Amino acid sequence: MIVGVWLFVSLFYNGQILPPPNPDLVIQYDFQSDGVNRLHYHRKDENGSCDRLALYEFDGQKLFQQVTWSAPHNAYFCDQDPDMQLGSISKTPAWIQNGQLHISVQMGSEAVIFIWDRVEK
Repeated sequence: MIVGVWLFVSLFYNGQILPPPNPDLVIQYDFQSDGVNRLHYHRKDENGSCDRLALYEFDGQKLFQQVTWSAPHNAYFCDQDPDMQLGSISKTPAWIQNGQLHISVQMGSEAVIFIWDRVEK
């Protein structure tokens, strides 16, 4: 079940599990049972953050998202992220394995898998 809060903890790339490229970057997903999720990220000790809401569907293999709200207080750099753009639609491979959420993102010609741990409230 995807409902809950998830924190980005590592990447799977070129057959290896790697730490986040920027240890100061905090990325959090909050999947609610009503089909809405919130994506929020910021860098520790820096001003500015990115925050948005999206409608989502998750079938255990794919994550469909449509951004419905982007925070007016978002930092200037948020507009560069397609995941923060109002109306943006994405359909990405995603699954839960060993209690972790895996989301595969295409970066150029290669897939990078973002790995998330569930946060206990």
